[in-house]
Amino acid sequence: MLNLLGRAPDAEISVRVAMDHDPYYVPETLRVLGLSLFHQGRYAEAVDLLKRVIELQPRTNVDDYNTLLSAYGHMGRDADAVAARTVIDQLSEDGGAPPMTVQFVGFWWYGVLY
Repeated sequence: MLNLLGRAPDAEISVRVAMDHDPYYVPETLRVLGLSLFHQGRYAEAVDLLKRVIELQPRTNVDDYNTLLSAYGHMGRDADAVAARTVIDQLSEDGGAPPMTVQFVGFWWYGVLY
């Protein structure tokens, strides 16, 4: 919730405290931490965490790849962005969703929030 409210630094602190109290945290915990780093513009750190999440839950959450793609774009890592986009399109096709576009991601995201 803190990430959604634009309080990514607070989200990072909260997640790190939670991880200190529970060393057996689930991959979703790393996902939230990765998002907080992304929202702070700490793209390389976010990429590292998202790659860990993807290793723990391969090809299960297209949103991890969307965030990864965006981080790569911010970092100018075009080849990595293309590779992430390929996985996103395959996951979308496998799930019966249309290929990823900015409009589709925006529709999905804002539809969830409201």
